[in-house]
Amino acid sequence: MGALVTDSLQVGTTRWNMLSRIHILLSLPTRLKRLATETRGQEIAEAALVLPIAFLILLGIFWFGRAYNVYATVTHAAAEGARVAATPTCATCTNVPQSDVAVFAEITSILQASNLDINQIRAYAPPAYATLPGGCDPLYNNVLICRGILLNNPATAQACTATPTNPPAACGTMVSFKYRFSFPFTTNYQLILIPAAAEARVED
Repeated sequence: MGALVTDSLQVGTTRWNMLSRIHILLSLPTRLKRLATETRGQEIAEAALVLPIAFLILLGIFWFGRAYNVYATVTHAAAEGARVAATPTCATCTNVPQSDVAVFAEITSILQASNLDINQIRAYAPPAYATLPGGCDPLYNNVLICRGILLNNPATAQACTATPTNPPAACGTMVSFKYRFSFPFTTNYQLILIPAAAEARVED
């Protein structure tokens, strides 16, 4: 009698273990689905934290790259303006310089080629030109144009003279201005003024 009871208990235990295992196997998809759902929620939360930061970094890279592009463009425009100012109107003319209109036209053509607004040009004089020497015209559309300037005396701008100097004077032109550039998506559009100044020697 005792053996039968023992056998019955063992059979019952075996069946219970089998049923438990079957239940575990049947509930496995549900558990995996729940785990996947919880992981997905965690990933969404992580993405919500990381994506805005990544977006701001990419946006900053783009706009700082654009600012550098603007800097290179306005510097090139100033250099071309100085070159035009140093070029005579014709080969047979007696050092008759190009007009301020021609200089400004050269600057605006370069700025407009890069989709820059010429209305954002602001006046700028390099530190050496704090006191403007003779040969500097009044501002033309916020562009400073100086002719007959001593180029090999960078400390203080001076006008060239006919008196021989040692070393020989290097005379030329100087063009300068600033460009008003704004960063979008910032408070009141953060503004920076990008300076541009260039010199060109007048060849005899």
